[in-house]
Amino acid sequence: MCNRARFRGEPETLIERFGASWAADVARPNRDPQELYPNRKACVIREEREKSVVDLMNWDVLGGAARWHMTNVRI
Repeated sequence: MCNRARFRGEPETLIERFGASWAADVARPNRDPQELYPNRKACVIREEREKSVVDLMNWDVLGGAARWHMTNVRI
């Protein structure tokens, strides 16, 4: 496993597909993150006041439960 993940969409695609808008007080990225690296920012869809919003969160499959950050897991 190479510990890499890729997101080919961009925030605008998420906004259109999920009927979302940008979350309040989110610093919008000045680039479209396509290569997802552990512990780096990635776009996510979450709910805010019963509406779908695009936000940026740190990317890590296991949420920090492993000894190091990971983007994939093999069981």
